[in-house]
Amino acid sequence: MSVKSPGNGSVGPGGITGLANPSASVGETAINGSATTAMRSDAAPALAQPLNTAQGADIASATGAGTLNLETATGNIVDVTGTTTLTAITLSQGHWRIVRFTGALTLTHGASLVLPGGANILTVAGDYAIFAGYAAGVVRCMGYFRTVVPPTSGSFTGSLTGCTTVPTQTFLWARNGNVVTLTADAGLSATSNTTAATITGLPAALIPTRGQACVGRVTNNSATAFGVIRVDSDGNITLFPDAVGSAFTASGTKGILSCVITYSMT
Repeated sequence: MSVKSPGNGSVGPGGITGLANPSASVGETAINGSATTAMRSDAAPALAQPLNTAQGADIASATGAGTLNLETATGNIVDVTGTTTLTAITLSQGHWRIVRFTGALTLTHGASLVLPGGANILTVAGDYAIFAGYAAGVVRCMGYFRTVVPPTSGSFTGSLTGCTTVPTQTFLWARNGNVVTLTADAGLSATSNTTAATITGLPAALIPTRGQACVGRVTNNSATAFGVIRVDSDGNITLFPDAVGSAFTASGTKGILSCVITYSMT
């Protein structure tokens, strides 16, 4: 079936054919309501005005039990609120969304949620991301844009566990972007009564998304040694008396000596 045009052309299943003037345009109302956009038989459509999209309502990260549904967003640009960890995003193939995060949450890299660099991302309020839906339920982050976070610092009280008493010590901390430095100026130790040792009290804003370890000076059975200091994703700082992760002696003095601990939040 074809529809004859006023001239010598026709409109059929294959498109517009036989126009006397191939550069003539067929009137088409633009997406934003203006008639200045035209479709031509010899060229791709051109937009003469900006392509404007709507901002949708906020979406809470906690509403999907770890899955963020961007397919039902009411606009192409949305704010995601809350701090619930996200392991998946729902977005149909060929669809895209621009997201602004209003808080600190973890985006988990995986087979269905592909993130830049193949690693998890800990968001900061004001960060932006562009997501695109692919086949088979895969969603890819096409770009992640961090807000500028000024360096911050402070202190917290750390408590040593695994001893006959629970000694405490003030730790200084500084954060520059995703890099955190903890300083124990005076160390922290007491008489051991178990084979484990942890330091509690790390602020939630300084807890990394994965465990990370560094070498530091520790005390085991009243003897000083180079051991491992591991900052865990549950907020504990776990101590080991040597590089292979052995257990402490359940007697004598144990703890951490003055040291500097540096790790990444991601």
